[in-house]
Amino acid sequence: MILVACMAGLYKRFRDAGYAQAKYLLPMDGRPILAQVLDALLHDGAVTGVRLVANTRDRDAASAILDAVKHLGLDARHLRWTDD
Repeated sequence: MILVACMAGLYKRFRDAGYAQAKYLLPMDGRPILAQVLDALLHDGAVTGVRLVANTRDRDAASAILDAVKHLGLDARHLRWTDD
């Protein structure tokens, strides 16, 4: 099974609340939420591939996204950008 992690929202409520970064990069227990969620979903081996889909307005966060998932063996090949 291929897991598609859609991170392409507007994050309006979070930005309106004063957060500067996308919610999937906010820390939870010292690690980005994205890393925590992927760790939980990938632990049993049912997922054979991962595609990360982020909004193009978050391109500045590309290195933070990739840092959050590198422990899972994911890199720029797994990251796609969308304008929606």
